[in-house]
Amino acid sequence: MISSARRLAGPGVGANSSAPEFIELFRKYRPAITGVTFWGIADDNTWLSEFSSGRKDFPLLFDINHDPKPAYDAVVDF
Repeated sequence: MISSARRLAGPGVGANSSAPEFIELFRKYRPAITGVTFWGIADDNTWLSEFSSGRKDFPLLFDINHDPKPAYDAVVDF
């Protein structure tokens, strides 16, 4: 679900834009959500780096310093 939304968002969508996206998707599908899997935790160590040409603002919950991003709060508050 999130992967599909990310693809539709297009290139250049940064870390801070993930929070509203997570909130919208989680609220919409709340009755059906029984678990959530993220394919990465922090921007400093992710398989996404291999395809990004230097980008470090991925749709993950923590930044390169392992500080929570707005998306983290969106997920925790869900």
